[in-house]
Amino acid sequence: MISAEICRQTFPFCFTLDRSLRVDLVGRSLQKRLSSNDARSFDACFRPVRPARAITEETIKLSLSHPIVLQLVGSDLLLSGAFYAVDGAYLFLGSPKLDSVYELMPLKLTIDDFAPHDLVITHLLQLQKMEVSANESMEAAR
Repeated sequence: MISAEICRQTFPFCFTLDRSLRVDLVGRSLQKRLSSNDARSFDACFRPVRPARAITEETIKLSLSHPIVLQLVGSDLLLSGAFYAVDGAYLFLGSPKLDSVYELMPLKLTIDDFAPHDLVITHLLQLQKMEVSANESMEAAR
């Protein structure tokens, strides 16, 4: 089995929930954004956005492996991912939901917050290149 520390490093925005929906293991980038309270409840840390219904053990069981969007409480940071059942707990694997590289700074995110295998950054950089190219073409046409 993969160690907790390797999981934290490999999946920087992951977290686990025990059966009482307490946040346990937290990925390295998400850890910086959560309070250090050892008894963190899911509701104190996250708000479900999509689907917009209360998170209970039953709703997690029904939505295993299905897309879900969560908002970090007290932040504009949205996480897009899915829950998986692992060793009597629930593992959330996700990444920030971003549409532009310009969203990184207001959310206090850097490229180092992402895992090397996370394609979100690659996608954002490609969008930025396309935007710069389009702006240059429009400027040249003027």
